[in-house]
Amino acid sequence: MKTLNLIRSAAVTLLLFATTSALADEKAKLSPADREAVLGKLKTNKVSLQGLTIVSKDGSPAINLGTGENGAEANNANDENLRLIAQLPEVEQVMIYKGKITADGLAALAALPKLRYLQMYATEVPAAAFAVLPKLTQLKSLSLSNYAVTDEILSYAGQIKGLKSFDQTQSAMTPAGFLKFLNSVESLEQLTLFGDYVDDACMKQIGQMKDLKRFWTNSKLITSVGWVHLAGLAKMEDLFLSETNFGDDDTRALEGMKDLKNLGLNKTKITDAGMPSLAGLTKLHDLGLEGTRVTDKGMVILKGMTELDNLYVGMTEVTAKGLAIVPKKDRMVMMRAGKGALTAKQLDELMTMYPGTQIFDPSGYWKPERVKAAMKELGKPWPPIPKDKDKPNQPKPEEKQEEQTAAIKALQKNGVDTNGITLSTDELGGPYINVGGINSSRATANDENLALVAQLPQLKRVVLTRGNFTNVGLSKLNALPNLQNLLILDPDLNSGVIAALAELKIPYYLTFDKCEITDEILGRLANNPKFLKSLFIVTAPKLTPAAVAKFLDSVDDLEELNIGYLKDVIDDDGMKHLAKMKSLKRLWVESQKVTPAGWKVLAGLTKMDFLDVRGTSFDDTAMTTLEGMKDLHVLMLTKTRITDAGMQSIAGLTKLTDVSFSGTKLTDAGMVHVKGLTQLRNLYVSETDVTAKGLALVPTKEKMVMMSAGKAPLSPKQWDEMMTMYPGTQIFDTAGFWKPERIKAAMKELGKEYLPKK
Repeated sequence: MKTLNLIRSAAVTLLLFATTSALADEKAKLSPADREAVLGKLKTNKVSLQGLTIVSKDGSPAINLGTGENGAEANNANDENLRLIAQLPEVEQVMIYKGKITADGLAALAALPKLRYLQMYATEVPAAAFAVLPKLTQLKSLSLSNYAVTDEILSYAGQIKGLKSFDQTQSAMTPAGFLKFLNSVESLEQLTLFGDYVDDACMKQIGQMKDLKRFWTNSKLITSVGWVHLAGLAKMEDLFLSETNFGDDDTRALEGMKDLKNLGLNKTKITDAGMPSLAGLTKLHDLGLEGTRVTDKGMVILKGMTELDNLYVGMTEVTAKGLAIVPKKDRMVMMRAGKGALTAKQLDELMTMYPGTQIFDPSGYWKPERVKAAMKELGKPWPPIPKDKDKPNQPKPEEKQEEQTAAIKALQKNGVDTNGITLSTDELGGPYINVGGINSSRATANDENLALVAQLPQLKRVVLTRGNFTNVGLSKLNALPNLQNLLILDPDLNSGVIAALAELKIPYYLTFDKCEITDEILGRLANNPKFLKSLFIVTAPKLTPAAVAKFLDSVDDLEELNIGYLKDVIDDDGMKHLAKMKSLKRLWVESQKVTPAGWKVLAGLTKMDFLDVRGTSFDDTAMTTLEGMKDLHVLMLTKTRITDAGMQSIAGLTKLTDVSFSGTKLTDAGMVHVKGLTQLRNLYVSETDVTAKGLALVPTKEKMVMMSAGKAPLSPKQWDEMMTMYPGTQIFDTAGFWKPERIKAAMKELGKEYLPKK
């Protein structure tokens, strides 16, 4: 998480604009030296290069923009890095997480002769930029998540010859536009479609795609006239039709899907009358019937489903009598049942019937304390007293190794990058796995893969990126004996994940970007204060200072609090609760509601590594609170109220590497206190009265990476003076980065020869 926050600091954000694209137009094959230069530039831009060394049938080598080495978010999804990637002909997968891309940047991908997979998530890119798609002649899979796909984009996607998979989660399409797309493409294998634009005419065309294995839609425009076209899709393995108008007569179209493993019919119109058509689907692992009119009578068809792992019949009339029909109760992972909250007696009946299964009802997951209370009501002990004779024989070491090998192979088959599992303990924190993020060829953060991950005891770190995992899958990670931290990025808050977070016994770190956090959700996140270590929230327009204060009052062991994107959600009342957080290492707050008095609580936070309070009331008095932060590396004081008078407080912070005083009243007089900062690499003093005289006091001139200076754009003479003082440093002023053409013009004005750096 330290990497995540350094990336989010202004220092590294500016660094992304500090490089040039001189190699972007190079057509010839790169020489070894030039290739190393490209890789070096990508590495400087915090782009992970791990995927380039992976060889797998799922489409590697791969490059991931928007996430760093450890799977955490990185601000590097931009045109420059796309142009650099375009010079690596071996790349077969490109994943772009957020960021801002132009048409020119995306067009660079046409230079990749082997590009098979393109995924974009919440990326800011104009629709016209997708005109490059027909030029990606080897592209097989296109995934556009959290981005409003339009008919224009579909028109470009429809020209991709050989496209096998198309996924989207946010639509601005029309039925006519989507039908035109379907008529343009060859037989697809995967379609994930969210939005009301799939109609009966579209379904007719989808029915012709005989190789289709996965089809997800929640469109309410489809009628029985359209559903009948599912009948010929015999290769289907994953079918999700929840919240549609799918009814009893329509179930007959599923009878030929003998390889179906996952079937989601939650909140559809089926009743007992439609259930017989499902009887032959004996390979089902997951069956969702929540919110339907199915009763015990309809459950009789489950008798032949011997591979069923998860069953969802909550908000139905199904009782224990119907649930007793499930043939392999010992293999059940999760059961959701009950039209209302289960009674203690009903819970006991289900737990006896399904030992070891996670039980849910409409009120949520049955947590241990809730189960304990129910058993107490029944006069039964909890946990149950084990009998020695019932203890199973422990597997032999060789059997465990075989299980782990099988789990890894299954994860690879499911599209999960397992490269990090083989790392030694001194590489990136030891063995890790990223499920759903880096190098995943499809949405992989699900319960099936988490169950496989739970069989790998060597793991020290697990990263979960988005996906549709539930509390059942998440809770399985508690079984990993060596797991030191769990990073969760943008979980699905509607899946019961929050309930499982309360049960985790692993230090976990939460990042919410597209998930909108409310007061209620924040309150529930405080249910596991011992193990919640980090909270990073980007979007929360409805969050109130009162809720933030209440949350902070409930948690004591936070190591990181990042609410810098949320303006004014914390005030002095919320700040006072930070005083007890002696483990806090990283804090990002941008709130005008914190008064100068509110900063006093920082004085006791001696473990701080990263502090960003830009644009706040932080002043010279508040500067004194920093004096005990001897491990501070990053300090962002942009546009705060500090002056020269407060600068003496940083003199002893000798581990500082990144500091910003931009937009403050700092002058050369205050710069005397940076003399002892021997680790300094990035310094920002633009829009201040600091001159070359003050900058001459910096002790690490030959080691500086980036410098922003000047109250106004630097003159050629001033720039030359800076470059002489800081050779090799990237220089910014209020007009931006000094690009080669600007440097060349300045040198010409000074009558000097421009010698570009090799």
